[in-house]
Amino acid sequence: MHFERVKTRHLDDMVSILKENEKLQEENDEKEKQIVTLQRQIGDLSRILQEKNSKLNEIIAGRIAPRFIGQTDPADWQYHDHLTITVYVDLQQLNLVKPPVVMTSLYGKEKHSVVVGASSIYNCSTRGFEVYIRRRDGSSLSKKTALLNGWYLHYIIY
Repeated sequence: MHFERVKTRHLDDMVSILKENEKLQEENDEKEKQIVTLQRQIGDLSRILQEKNSKLNEIIAGRIAPRFIGQTDPADWQYHDHLTITVYVDLQQLNLVKPPVVMTSLYGKEKHSVVVGASSIYNCSTRGFEVYIRRRDGSSLSKKTALLNGWYLHYIIY
């Protein structure tokens, strides 16, 4: 009788171990699928980066001419938060097929040297892009400041 209980407990333990092993194997299979997906995404991003770098090298070498040169108006800046203002540049009229390479600079009548972010492009697509600027010292910034100081975002589309 005692032997039967020990045998039954031992079998129950083995069944539990097998179930846990199956569960761990399923989790491992799922993790492997995630790794494959991430590796594919890394490969895709690497190819995109290589294409962009190649295009930048061509631009720097002067072998690619700009497709469009433009600027925003000081009244185009919008409130983002108490530290940041943003401007959206609409590119739909260019009928781009791929997201472009964009180069930007901030200029104006005065005080535009106190901000950072003018050369950082966000959400770039064939439809447009955004730029966010803030003061270098971390103090608040408003669209009124951009308007009073005549801040334009100059951009070149390749």
